[in-house]
Amino acid sequence: MQRDSRISVVVITRDRVNELLDCIARLRGTEASRVLVVDNGSSDGSPYRVRAQFPDVDVVALPHNAAAAARNIGVARCETPHVAFADDDSGWHLGSLSAAADILDAYPSVAVVAAEIRLDDGRIDPLSTEMSMSSLGAHAAGRRILGFAACGAVVRRTTYLEAGGFHPTQAVGGEEVLLAWDIAALGSELVYSPRVVASHRPSVQRDVGKRHRQQLANGLITTWLRRPFVPALQDSVRQIRHAWHGEPSSICGSIDAATHLREIRRGRSVNPAEVEEALRSLESVRAGARDRAGRRDERMRYVTSRLTRSASGRVFGRTAADD
Repeated sequence: MQRDSRISVVVITRDRVNELLDCIARLRGTEASRVLVVDNGSSDGSPYRVRAQFPDVDVVALPHNAAAAARNIGVARCETPHVAFADDDSGWHLGSLSAAADILDAYPSVAVVAAEIRLDDGRIDPLSTEMSMSSLGAHAAGRRILGFAACGAVVRRTTYLEAGGFHPTQAVGGEEVLLAWDIAALGSELVYSPRVVASHRPSVQRDVGKRHRQQLANGLITTWLRRPFVPALQDSVRQIRHAWHGEPSSICGSIDAATHLREIRRGRSVNPAEVEEALRSLESVRAGARDRAGRRDERMRYVTSRLTRSASGRVFGRTAADD
């Protein structure tokens, strides 16, 4: 395998040693010049198992869980101009890392290349589908975006570090939004390219309820760190309402976010006007999609109700006119 000296891969992990070992084996089959693992205080012996099985892989064993910010430690240790991310349940298709590096080399204004993420059953991740239809318009390398999934992203190392990397308040789950806004605020571009392909096999050990809770907390923290007051308030209400209807237990994420009020006050810096304008464009499209989905659901409920009442009438000798 010919290595590409332009790119390294940083993997973060915690207590998923078997999946981690499988992930590393797959990454070593790509063109990445270096694989670096940052362990978030695992208790299952992950660092020792990796060093024993893959002595050529660099391992940073943290004494605590630094969450998403663990990637910052990995990026700081890399020497390549571009860095790809992977989680212990994800990977990269052969040739995709070099394709991403080609894009970053060809377009100096681009700081993030987001891949098409394919799930283990062959489906394309819904986030990739959403990015492919971004209302921010086309780019010569793909589609302009304002968000990404870390397990399917390649970044320009210098811009990543200039933006500060992943914020220390961010747990794993939706942590990419704040970094995407901060990179855009520097005047850099983020693009989605289907030429670049990552794979994702969501871990069987994933706690879905906990992840939803973390996503809400991250979303609220991000909103209040960067958005003007009125949009922040509106977005917070939308996020909490969405969490309540989707996973009521995740509403505790709002309490988690409140524990970071000091960091929010200290780190609050409102997005530049052009970033807010892009966000409003994306929100307008999403709001329209939600409205259309709501109308479809309402029509389906009406049809289902009529069919149920009609069937009931046939069984019990009643008609809809009897009601």
